[in-house]
Amino acid sequence: MKLLFMLLILLSNLVHAEMVGIIAHDIQKRSDYLTAELMNKISIDEGLSIQARVTHFSGKRFNLDGGYGFHSGDREHRLFLGGAFEIFPDHNMQPRIQIKAHTEIVGEFDDFDFLAGITPIASKGISIGNQVMYPFVSLPIRRVFRKGAESEISFNFGSTFELKQNLILSTELTLNLRNTPSSILVGISTNI
Repeated sequence: MKLLFMLLILLSNLVHAEMVGIIAHDIQKRSDYLTAELMNKISIDEGLSIQARVTHFSGKRFNLDGGYGFHSGDREHRLFLGGAFEIFPDHNMQPRIQIKAHTEIVGEFDDFDFLAGITPIASKGISIGNQVMYPFVSLPIRRVFRKGAESEISFNFGSTFELKQNLILSTELTLNLRNTPSSILVGISTNI
């Protein structure tokens, strides 16, 4: 499994999306996870994308993540950092509500853009046998700071599922609402 995980990181080309992924998974203890994420933009033909992400779960209500993505398409490199704060926990019939703030620097050919945004996230744990999955919805809203600055908005939904102890699968569909490609994303996370 570790070999597959490393191949996902090394054999990739491209990325541009704010994947919610493991942030939606309810991890209560202090821990760090490494995630490899693949993406295929379905609204434009640009092939596969990849990014690597490290997520720190504080064991409290605040989590941090950061990483690097790259591709051969319209955005060559992406360096990003984000933090998610839990407003309401997943309790009884109430879904878990989080707000994530994120920034990134994106290289387009020889130019770089700065992006900043917020992402409200709602998730709910659902028991399936001995396992728990966490379906979620989110609304990433970002501002691109450059000449003729523009906003990007998408509607994302997906789920996380613990395959085995310390190995979590994330799936996500991103739908374009404004200036962002629709895409399918898959991530695999392991405790480090």
